[in-house]
Amino acid sequence: MKSLPTLAKPLLVSFTIIIILSGIAAIYFSNASILLIPVMCSIGLYCIFDYEFVYYVLIFTLPLSKEFPIIGNSNLSLPSEGLIIVLAFIYIISFIFQRKCDLDLLKDPMIIILLLLYFWAVFEYPFSIEKLKTIKYIIAKTLYYLVFLFLTFTIIRSKHDLQKFIYAYTAGLFIGVLYTIFLHAADGFSFENINYISSIIFVNHVFYATVIGIGIPLTWFLLKTTPKFSVKRSFYLKFLLILFLFALITSYTRGSWLALIVCIIFYILLNYKKVTLTISIGVIVITCFVGYLFNNDRYLDYASDYTTTIFHEGDIEGHLAATYSLKDVSGMERIYRWVAGANMVKEKPIMGSGPGTFYPEYKKFAIDRFRTYVSNNPEQSTTHNNFLLFLTEQGLVGFLLFTTLVIMVFIRGSKIYNECSDPDTKHLTAGFYLAFTSIIVCMMFSDFTESDKVGSFFLVSITILAKINQWNKENQLKSL
Repeated sequence: MKSLPTLAKPLLVSFTIIIILSGIAAIYFSNASILLIPVMCSIGLYCIFDYEFVYYVLIFTLPLSKEFPIIGNSNLSLPSEGLIIVLAFIYIISFIFQRKCDLDLLKDPMIIILLLLYFWAVFEYPFSIEKLKTIKYIIAKTLYYLVFLFLTFTIIRSKHDLQKFIYAYTAGLFIGVLYTIFLHAADGFSFENINYISSIIFVNHVFYATVIGIGIPLTWFLLKTTPKFSVKRSFYLKFLLILFLFALITSYTRGSWLALIVCIIFYILLNYKKVTLTISIGVIVITCFVGYLFNNDRYLDYASDYTTTIFHEGDIEGHLAATYSLKDVSGMERIYRWVAGANMVKEKPIMGSGPGTFYPEYKKFAIDRFRTYVSNNPEQSTTHNNFLLFLTEQGLVGFLLFTTLVIMVFIRGSKIYNECSDPDTKHLTAGFYLAFTSIIVCMMFSDFTESDKVGSFFLVSITILAKINQWNKENQLKSL
């Protein structure tokens, strides 16, 4: 249990006052239900004095949460985002009374860039074209940073905490994946219905495959830290790994298949210390390719034919054939939005349209030649590329900060991995590093940074790499 003794006195006094005021109010208003307030406060007190338990409950629920409408067009993912709000409040209370912050966190270059990205979004607020959407974005980011950055850095104190974290996350994922597989099996593992079946828990098949892509490296490297005499634990993790691999294959999600291949390649690069060279080559190749497409408007040559773009041709083979021939509607719809995003950048290259504003703005900049029959976009999704999303909404500064952050995590994460002296810590580092890698590959084709299922893990991966870096430095000082 994580006790907060310095909070005991002020919380006890506050709780006593609440009980007295609730009793007076219940008598005055002749409403006994008011007495439920102290009950709710007592639950809140328990959460405060044992917030680590609540934190791991949150990690367990991340893969299982569902979105529910609340006010207007806003949604809340429950129970995860409800727990995020509770934990953010707890962190603020503990900080006010204890005034403790691990300064090593604020010294890490990855965290500095992450915080600069947050403050740039705040700075953008006055310039946003949709200030309500931007303020919602900032509030959500604030809560996520408090929990998945600052609180996570506080709670994770050893490799055993990392193992506990992975067990909590993969246990929740196991329940969601097993349930989805049972439903999918009843449907004969059909290609055409996987999106609907997976949406019952995972929003859609892309989210389903992406969270599985996070779970696979975590499970694999947790297995490598499990002692050989722990037969039951090893069997459970092996079963989990096979289940996740099967689910990934039957998710029929090309981006996540690619992400798994990239993770395998990056693990080899990690061990041969070739990540920096590979990232440098990758940045040059992508820059040249984008420059080639937009030089003399060459991208117009790849416009889709509205009448021939298709979702699939009855099965996965037809879907892959449509992808190869540039007739797949999901691929062509991505190009439609990427072109619209590129035109938005021309309009506001430095500041962008403002955080959270791509959807209401992009159709003004779209080119009909790239339009598909799903371009009406009733689900209000955005660019299907997080790098372009930052460029359109937060301008060149936001894009450069986000891109710098990703490159830095890849390069520094590789260094952190190779500096680990403890084999178990090294395996766990690889697990979180490759989970981050999988997320980034999927982010090239989808939007995840604002979601509780994936965006949270984006922050967690960076935070844990920063924490392991702190451990490495402490071990190096001890060895002197």
